[in-house]
Amino acid sequence: MIKRAIFFTALILTLAGSTFAGEAKNQFNKFVPKGWQLIGQTDGSIGGGIEYKALVIADPSVEKMNCVDIVHAPVAVQSRKLIVLIKDEKNAWHESTSSSKAILKKCDGGLLGDPFRKVSDDNGMLV
Repeated sequence: MIKRAIFFTALILTLAGSTFAGEAKNQFNKFVPKGWQLIGQTDGSIGGGIEYKALVIADPSVEKMNCVDIVHAPVAVQSRKLIVLIKDEKNAWHESTSSSKAILKKCDGGLLGDPFRKVSDDNGMLV
């Protein structure tokens, strides 16, 4: 069980993606910092029937980055964060882990554009 938890945590810190999900439901608003927007979410379960929900959020305030687009113009980039919630035996959600490095920023995709497409569950793995 501990090995699975370690594997799952390591996996979510290295993989990224997103499914556009609109606004967070009220029960998940407490996990989204004030002013940030929910841009993707998925849910699934890992071994032992543990349910999780992954939220991808973005800070709408813009940062100037040292990256440029195709026409070599400076790109405005939003900070992004992955938050993984775990449901306990009492059906309450708790933040398990979060990472501001797991979700690539818009300029990290190079000529292919924004690398962020979707987040999904694939047999208990966050991809």
